[in-house]
Amino acid sequence: MKLLSMGCKKFNMDPKKGIEFLVQNSLLEYTENEVAQFLYKGEGLSKTAIGDYLGEKNEFNETVLRRFLHLHDFTDLILVQVRFLKSFFVRRGFFGNFCEFIVAKILWFCMLKRKN
Repeated sequence: MKLLSMGCKKFNMDPKKGIEFLVQNSLLEYTENEVAQFLYKGEGLSKTAIGDYLGEKNEFNETVLRRFLHLHDFTDLILVQVRFLKSFFVRRGFFGNFCEFIVAKILWFCMLKRKN
């Protein structure tokens, strides 16, 4: 349990190094699904650090982002919940624009669900 706590602290300071630490200590499997689940549970993790990690521009992190979003149930989402989800993402540069795009898509999806 101590190693997991240390890994979370490392993740909050430097997400990439935190994930590496957790994988090296066999606390996390380095797969897109496992990392997405870990971030989704988010126990002891900084939302900003999660957003930084998900915003990395490489294939692995982009797949983790998609898996992370799939873990959320957007069926009956209300605006407050969209803002909560949005809080995971750091608003800067390209990724800030991407976040706005994702939020717009989520709102659109929710509106369609309510009509049906």
